[in-house]
Amino acid sequence: MAPYSDNPGFWGPPTSTIDWCEDNYQVSWYIAEFWNTVSNLSMIIPAIYGIIVTKREGLETRFQILHSLFLIVGIGSTLFHMTLRHSMQVLDEVPMIWGSCYMIYTMHMVTKKPGAVSYPTAVFLLSYCIMFAAVYLILQNPTIFQAMYGVVVVFLILQAVYTLKLQYS
Repeated sequence: MAPYSDNPGFWGPPTSTIDWCEDNYQVSWYIAEFWNTVSNLSMIIPAIYGIIVTKREGLETRFQILHSLFLIVGIGSTLFHMTLRHSMQVLDEVPMIWGSCYMIYTMHMVTKKPGAVSYPTAVFLLSYCIMFAAVYLILQNPTIFQAMYGVVVVFLILQAVYTLKLQYS
C-alpha cells in the first residue's frame, strides 16, 4: 500500500484493491499516481502510431486490432492510476488479459497464410478471457489477476520462442 495521505484528491479515497505504486496526489490534486499516469503515454503513443502505420501499409486487420487493444490498455491504465477507483482498475486489468491473449493469437497466426483463422486457438483464448473476467469481477481479488496474467505472460514468452525457432530452424 502507498503511505496514507490526508489529501483525498479530486477522486476521493482509493477504492481499488491495490494501491502501492507511489504516494497519492503528491504532484497534482487531480491525479492520484502522477508518474504512473504520465508513463502510460509510452503505451498510448506507440499504439496510435501502430494503428496509423498498419492502416497506411495495408497490413492485416489483426494488427490494427492488436494496436487498438494496446491503446485500450494504455487508456485504462491511465484512468486507473489517475483515479485509483476500482472501476478504473477493471478497465486497466481486464484489457491487459484480453490484449495479451490477442497477442498470443496474433503470434500463433504469424506462420499461417494471410486471412487464415484458427478457430480452436481463438475459442480457447476467448474462453480464457471470459473465464478470467467472470472470476475476477465476482471475487475482486488482485491475486487472481496477477496469477492469470502471469500465465498469459509465460505463454507469450513460450509462443515467441516457438515462433523464433520455426523461423530460424
